[in-house]
Amino acid sequence: MSRNRTQKRQSDQYRRQNVNRRNTSMTFTKAARQGGVLEQSVRQEEVIVMHSTIKVAVVYHSGFGHTKKQAEAVRDGAAELRGVHALLMDVTEAQQRWIDLEVCEAIIFSAPTYMGSASAEFKAFQEATSRPVLAKGFAWSGKLAASFTNSGARSGDKLSNLVQLSLFAAQHGVHWINLGLPPANNSSQGSDEERNRLGFWLGAGAQSNVDQGPDLAPTRSDLDTARFLGRRVAETAWQFARGRSISNGLDPGTISVNTLQSSFAGKDDGVAGGEAKRLLAVRMSLERFAKQPCFFQAMHMSRSMPSVVSLSLDSQGGRQMKPRINLASPNEGIEAMRAANQWAASLLDPKLVALVKVRASQINGCNFCLHMHSGEAFKHGESPTRLLLLDAWRESALFSDLERAALAWTESLTRIAETHAPDEVFEEVQRCFSQNEIIALSVAIALINAFNRLAIGARAHHPDEPQAN
Repeated sequence: MSRNRTQKRQSDQYRRQNVNRRNTSMTFTKAARQGGVLEQSVRQEEVIVMHSTIKVAVVYHSGFGHTKKQAEAVRDGAAELRGVHALLMDVTEAQQRWIDLEVCEAIIFSAPTYMGSASAEFKAFQEATSRPVLAKGFAWSGKLAASFTNSGARSGDKLSNLVQLSLFAAQHGVHWINLGLPPANNSSQGSDEERNRLGFWLGAGAQSNVDQGPDLAPTRSDLDTARFLGRRVAETAWQFARGRSISNGLDPGTISVNTLQSSFAGKDDGVAGGEAKRLLAVRMSLERFAKQPCFFQAMHMSRSMPSVVSLSLDSQGGRQMKPRINLASPNEGIEAMRAANQWAASLLDPKLVALVKVRASQINGCNFCLHMHSGEAFKHGESPTRLLLLDAWRESALFSDLERAALAWTESLTRIAETHAPDEVFEEVQRCFSQNEIIALSVAIALINAFNRLAIGARAHHPDEPQAN
């Protein structure tokens, strides 16, 4: 009798396990079809972000409307990133929304600079955080923060205000994000139309003429700088959120596809389910591409994807190729090209420059340059997902208007014999960049095409390929 009960119990358990397996498989198949994991690579970004949303708040005070306009630009920049919900609130509203601020991944602070300091209204908000935030147990600790400010004079002692805002963030245990833009308008070739024309590093600065209202000031370049800061904070916040998920056990380097399928079975909502789907989408896409007979360029997915790197296939069937020329040897021509490249890069966002170089190298099929510039992209905070989708950037919602304009210009100049650099592409570039930035972007594109040809012609050795004797 006891044996029969045991057998029945084992049989029931086995039956439940099979039902769970079938449910898991059905959930996975349904999600894969809906998100296009298996057959529609164009929609991969929907799988990646459809169940994960992070919040970024912009908290500001504006005396005459100029700082509010700057704050709206920061909010718009943060909202460009899919999967980010950007909140905009003045300091009065913020003091009624402590719970909303507590669940934000990042908070961007702003106050106009009056007499070398933040406005009295913003200082009142700072002091008001003592009870609902600090006394609650360091409630903002571990979040991200940044700041921006506006003044009537070009300098206006704005740095003093930015330092105060960074100290305020530090007292709450918050990680600080700087502007991340090189200074502009610091040479005879510069202009007030360039981003970061005022030359700030700690945060974003703007200048509004005292006889102009917010309909005319701040300038477009100052608003573009603010928009850049918003997107930079949103991207960093996204990376922090993903890193936290991975540290909690969702490591794509050690989790198998079967484990990922089980991870999101029955988890249609929330960060954990969305993260599993994201990792599964990327993992399966890489595995599918690796099986293609065509030339697939390795992207070296940094430490977050250790088991899927080095998928490069030689276009000549895996034959080992012997380098022809040592491009690393001292050469005045190469050094001149590098100097021009550094000049161009100094006027542009380094992550954008890396994207441009990777895209041109994809078109030209230069695996050496792909390896080098993919690594640069990761160093500047680029995500594996966006690099994976770079070849399909037109169909992806993960790229901003500015990035799309730069990538279209990159493709037009790289394929110049086919495209002849059409007017509509240039007009979009002109809308997003100043004249000096367009020249720098064009020089960067021309140089990466030249380096691609040098590397391919010299058969530069990729570090992960066997080297012929």
